[in-house]
Amino acid sequence: NQIQMASVKVLNPDNIERLISQAAAQGVVLDYVVLNCPMPSEADISFHGPALVPALEEIQRQLLHKAPLLAWRLKIHESLQPQGHQVSVQEFIGSTYAFVKATGPGSWSVPEVDGYKTAFFNPPHSLRPTQEACEPLYDKLNSALFGEMTDDNLTVARWSTEWCNYFDDGREWWGTFLWTIHSRSKGWLVVVAGSTTD
Repeated sequence: NQIQMASVKVLNPDNIERLISQAAAQGVVLDYVVLNCPMPSEADISFHGPALVPALEEIQRQLLHKAPLLAWRLKIHESLQPQGHQVSVQEFIGSTYAFVKATGPGSWSVPEVDGYKTAFFNPPHSLRPTQEACEPLYDKLNSALFGEMTDDNLTVARWSTEWCNYFDDGREWWGTFLWTIHSRSKGWLVVVAGSTTD
C-alpha cells in the first residue's frame, strides 16, 4: 500500500513561500514543504511516509539556492527507516505558552521546546524583533498552510529523526522535529522539519 515517490510533487505556493521567507528573516528555524501527495486514506499516516525524502530533498535544494556554502549533502541511513505515529493537533502544537517570561531581576523562564509552537518561537537565537511581534505571522502562516487547526481538519504524524543527517545538528541540544500534516480543507500535505544548533 505504498505511494511511489514519483507521485509526490512539491507545491509551495507563492503566498506561502513569502510567509516562510518572512518567518526565516525573523529568525524562525523551521523548514516547511507543501506537497501534493495522493492520500487514498486521509486518516492513515502510512501514506505520509513517502513524502519525507522528497521534502528533505526540497529543503536541501532551497538551501543550495539561498546559501550554497552552508548547504549539506542529504544522506539517508538505509538501515534506519522513519517511524511515525499519529498525534493530536494539541500534541503537535505542544505547550500553548511559548514565550520567554521574566521571573525577576535578571532571571527568565524559558519554555521547553516540546512541539511546533515552542519550536517556532524559541530558536537557539531570539526572534526579531520580539516573540510577541512574530505572533501575527505565526497565525497567518498556520492559516495559509493548514486552515483550521483542529483534529477534524488535520491528520498529524510525528516521525523519528535518526534516519537522516539533516537532523544531526539538532541532536546536539536544541532538538529535532519532523511532522507531516495533512489538511483536508487545503487538500495537501505539509512537512515541517526542524534541526539546528547554536
